[in-house]
Amino acid sequence: ADHSNNTAPSTPPASLVESYSTVDDKTRQSIHAQLRGYESRRRSAYSGKLESSSLYWRSFRDLLDAAIHETARAERMVLGTAKANQVYSDSMKASCDDVFLDDKGLVVLDPKKQRRLLELRSKQDYAVAPILDADNPTIKMKALLAKPERPLNLLAQLIDSQEMMAQRFGENAIHLEVEIADELRALRFNLQNKIGKIRDIGDTIVAELERTEIEVAEAWEKYYAVATENFSVSNTGSGTSNISNNNNDQNKKKRGAIETNEYPSDLVENCHDVWVSEMHYRVAVAYQSSAWEKGSSELSKLFADMKETEIQRRHDVREFLVAFMQRQERLFLGLPDLCTPVLQDLVGRKMDRRTLEDSVQLAIRKRAEKLQREESNKRFVPPSGITTGAAAVVGGVGGSSRSVASVANEREGNYTLQSPLLSDLLCKAKVVERKGTGMMSSWRLSLGIITADSFLHLFDLSPTITNAHSNDGNDNANNNAHNTKMTLGSSPETAFSVLIPKVEVPTAKEQARNASKVGGGAAPSFVKGWCDHLIPAESMLLPNCTISTGKHNSNTDDISSFDITEAVFNTGASKVFGKTTTKKISLRLVSARETKKWIAALKANK
Repeated sequence: ADHSNNTAPSTPPASLVESYSTVDDKTRQSIHAQLRGYESRRRSAYSGKLESSSLYWRSFRDLLDAAIHETARAERMVLGTAKANQVYSDSMKASCDDVFLDDKGLVVLDPKKQRRLLELRSKQDYAVAPILDADNPTIKMKALLAKPERPLNLLAQLIDSQEMMAQRFGENAIHLEVEIADELRALRFNLQNKIGKIRDIGDTIVAELERTEIEVAEAWEKYYAVATENFSVSNTGSGTSNISNNNNDQNKKKRGAIETNEYPSDLVENCHDVWVSEMHYRVAVAYQSSAWEKGSSELSKLFADMKETEIQRRHDVREFLVAFMQRQERLFLGLPDLCTPVLQDLVGRKMDRRTLEDSVQLAIRKRAEKLQREESNKRFVPPSGITTGAAAVVGGVGGSSRSVASVANEREGNYTLQSPLLSDLLCKAKVVERKGTGMMSSWRLSLGIITADSFLHLFDLSPTITNAHSNDGNDNANNNAHNTKMTLGSSPETAFSVLIPKVEVPTAKEQARNASKVGGGAAPSFVKGWCDHLIPAESMLLPNCTISTGKHNSNTDDISSFDITEAVFNTGASKVFGKTTTKKISLRLVSARETKKWIAALKANK
């Protein structure tokens, strides 16, 4: 178009002008006031709805989480009880087998330690000891005693009861884990999957509803800013509107387009259409209303679905827990049937002294018979054969069959074995004093024995021997002999008894005293070297001896002594000094008369 012509704008026809109506400021203010009132009511209504929906949804989410946690807790309780019953079953079984528990009652899990325990305890020999099969290293139990003999054993019925109890607890543990714990686990997994999907949908819906409020609030703010500018309305905080005095600027904004070939001389700057902002606001409000309608409907469905799920979950959990408690009840109600017979057996046993003595004596006899059978299989039988039972025992226990005559007459041995001093092989016995030939030698008390084989034996009766066996025991005869002071006139019987050690069997009181000492505790052996002091200090062969009597020193009281000299054959390297050497001792008795008798006995033929 040619903008060089300054022609006036043409006026539109009157019919067209009349078809349009102008909107004055008063009308604009009325529309604006209505929208403000609507927005105020909308915000109040939706604020309450949004807060209520958000709180209700969060509460519902917490309920769903609690449902999962509660189901998991029920599962753990059932599973924990199953594990506890299984551990109890294993411990009870280990107690019955007696190879999987150590001395402190703790279960041994290491197979090597189990094997060592089995090998150790299988060597223990009693009625219900575990046994070890070399071909099959599994645990076995010795067969319990036969029913007629079973009352003799305190543990037989208890072991049966404990084994049945272990079996029932083991079965209960398997049923709890398979039938209840696994079902609760499956219920929890399904619940988690379903709740997870519902939680995602519900969180999205609530977040979108919150977002609609933000969108409407932003649309309102934009509308309000444009309206206050284009309507010449200013928000002073009091809620009133003032009309601008600049009528020229308002007239420019209200005029329509002009028909001309040139640009208008007075252009309008920074002008915004209120309708567009109002339209955005109205659309945002309509979208929010539609979103709330659909979102609320979907949330209601979610609530209804999850309520039904929660109701069904509680019903299922209850049924599982009822089944769990019923199994536990059956388990524990069945225990009296296992415990009562054992208790009745233990309480009903006769515990009077006579019955217990008979029972113990019977057990000892049966054990002795068993040991006798075992030893008879290992006993050595000499080829010549010994007809007497005593000789067989001697030959089998450790002696040789040659030490006993192959043809023994038991009737000849039917007599009382008396003191060696009464033996027919002894000619004379007397307490004497002896002295060597050395310058430092002195008289020593001795027991002299002359035998039928022409030997003179002198047993030392020194104070170390006479005091070695004296103590505060209860054997009065031996104590009197050991505590008697030996003199030259003492009897041979008293002197010989001193040479024999006392038999001192250890007592509990003595054992307690020994245990309190450092390194004590073990009972001392009372089987001593009974013949240690019965070895002669001097032994002389009388056919090789010479006797000389007379005065041996300046002591005038020494009138009952004499000398005896023996020719002894040299042995070994001593042969270079001659074939024989001499050994001389002096003997003294209590009186000259006794000395003469003693010399006569030494010279007599045996």
